[in-house]
Amino acid sequence: MKAVIIIAIAFVLLIPIPVFADPHTIETANDSGLTLECGTQCYTPNTLTVDVGHIVTMTNTDETGIHTFVSGNVYGFTAIPDGEFDSGMLNLGESFDYNANTVGKFPFYCSLHVWMQGVLIVQEAEAEEETMMEEQKDTTSWFSWISDLFSWIGF
Repeated sequence: MKAVIIIAIAFVLLIPIPVFADPHTIETANDSGLTLECGTQCYTPNTLTVDVGHIVTMTNTDETGIHTFVSGNVYGFTAIPDGEFDSGMLNLGESFDYNANTVGKFPFYCSLHVWMQGVLIVQEAEAEEETMMEEQKDTTSWFSWISDLFSWIGF
C-alpha cells in the first residue's frame, strides 16, 4: 500500500503544471466594468503567450457588464485600435475566437472600459518547443530524484 501511495505522489509531481491550464483563453474579471480598481486583473490572464496559428478564445465572464476585446493601445482614456482583432460587443457568456496568425505583441483593451487592458503575445512555434525542452529537463531531474527515493526505500 505504501508503494502505491508513493508511486501515485510521484506521478502527480511529474505532470507539468501547464497540463492543468487552458493556455488559450482570456476572460474578463467580475465587476471589471464597474471600477478602475481591477488594475492588471481586469483580464485573466492579463498577459497570454501563444504560438502562431493557435486559436485564442476571449470570453466575457463578467456578470455585471458588456465588454469587448480590441487590439490596440490606450493613451490616458483615448483608445487607438490597430485593427488586428475586434470582438465587438460581448454579453455575459459570449466569446470571440481569434486565430493568432501574426507574430508579435498585441496590447488589447475593452472599448467600453478603457482601463481594462491586457497583452497577447504571439510567438514562433520554436519558442514553445524550447520551453517544453526546458520542462523536460526539469522532469528528468524529478525522475532522478524519484529513482533515488525508491532506492533509499528499498524498491
